[in-house]
Amino acid sequence: MRTLFNYISILLLLVSCKGKILPSPVWVNKIDTVSAINFNLIFATKEKGWKANLISYSQPVPLVINFSDSTLSLHSKYQEGITEGPATLHLFKGNNNFYYFFYLKNGTNPVIKQKDYRSPKTVNPDSSLLQQQITHDIDFNRNLTLIRKREDNYFHEKNLLITSKEGVYRAQKDIPLSAYYLQPGSCINIPLKAIYKKARNTYEVTAGPLKDKHNNTTADGTLVAFIYNAGKYNYRIERTLLNGVTTVSIPEKNKTMQLKAIVHHTESATINLKQTL
Repeated sequence: MRTLFNYISILLLLVSCKGKILPSPVWVNKIDTVSAINFNLIFATKEKGWKANLISYSQPVPLVINFSDSTLSLHSKYQEGITEGPATLHLFKGNNNFYYFFYLKNGTNPVIKQKDYRSPKTVNPDSSLLQQQITHDIDFNRNLTLIRKREDNYFHEKNLLITSKEGVYRAQKDIPLSAYYLQPGSCINIPLKAIYKKARNTYEVTAGPLKDKHNNTTADGTLVAFIYNAGKYNYRIERTLLNGVTTVSIPEKNKTMQLKAIVHHTESATINLKQTL
């Protein structure tokens, strides 16, 4: 019976201790901005057994907790930078929770790199050769910094007139991810040439080379429709471009045959196949 009484007494003591209202630890060396690297926060409190969490803008920061002579010390051995921003320190014991707010900032000057973004990434010269450039500076820990030589802004915008030559280009020479693409535009005319092949009794019709208005070769895979008539019937054969050229064989069905080629909204002149012999 005495043992049971002792157990109950201990349990009530633990419950009473857990529910005890404690005064807030006083932040002795309080500051608005704390260095994220190797800081030491000091709190005055008579209570032992405090636990602590420090959550930065994007990640938790590990802490070393020490208590001596009514002084609670929170020390960081964190040697790497973080994404800077508002931080929250949570001190707790039992049901007592206290929160402290400050700005967490890296204490060193990390290497800064410039980011160069282009829009659009794929340029069609049929519409425009203007491209928007947005640049900003960022450090290793993903913190935006004021643009070098422009200490009044984090971003710089500019419109650029880019080359009309098709190809893959890099906004930043050593960074493949900064690449943007200038694709060929639509062809502006369709040259046609037809040769009669007596052995097969067919016409070999070649379309091309096809070029856009900037003299770029029309893209591989572009569909070319050959439309010809023989008497009262019309026929359609489709081929795709390779290096700006494609060829099709047209069987002779009639002594009078006419043919034209179409690519999107561009049409060739109509040729008389009989006259190309």
